[in-house]
Amino acid sequence: MAIDTLLQRLTPSSRTYHPLRNLDVRDLPDMRTDLSVVKGEIAEFYVHSWLERAGANLDVDIPRDLGDDLRLRETGKGPGIYRGSEVLREYDGLFYFDGTPFAVEVKSWKLNGIAGKLRQEAENGFLQNLYPGHDPLMFLFIPATFPKKREQLGQLEREFPFLRFVNTNYLKKDLLGKVNEYKRYKLRQKKVKTKIISKNKRRRR
Repeated sequence: MAIDTLLQRLTPSSRTYHPLRNLDVRDLPDMRTDLSVVKGEIAEFYVHSWLERAGANLDVDIPRDLGDDLRLRETGKGPGIYRGSEVLREYDGLFYFDGTPFAVEVKSWKLNGIAGKLRQEAENGFLQNLYPGHDPLMFLFIPATFPKKREQLGQLEREFPFLRFVNTNYLKKDLLGKVNEYKRYKLRQKKVKTKIISKNKRRRR
């Protein structure tokens, strides 16, 4: 099964795995330096990069109509399902692997709010709206500390059969380290830009 093959590639023993500490912050897109935003965006970038190395491809058929007055389009945070101007559901990514579609959620820090999202998913059948004729799964990427919460994770898996957990194998301190590294990098960039602007002003005088 295609998804089983992908899950095997999403383990630390796979050659597609690169530790978070190896992430080069210069490869990151331009982001705000607010801690709550940056840590989530770094985690999402890391997960997307891993998925691409593992052979998954982004769903690029966006925007598109889904029927029942629903439409898939980008929200600024990721792909989202709209009814009119109302966002009903957002995802951290939609992908295909060997023709099999799946959705991605990335929890960089805590599981806050995920149970509500999953219930909303189960009650409304959004994944089926996105991919008619398929039985799509949702991959929930979590930090290395989460598997210690086995009871909570097991309860979620039993309640939501479409859910699959993927351990990103990084600790919170690893993510914070990358956040700080990114902030230092942006600060250096800003200083260089300021020097260039100042130098150009002096030349024009």
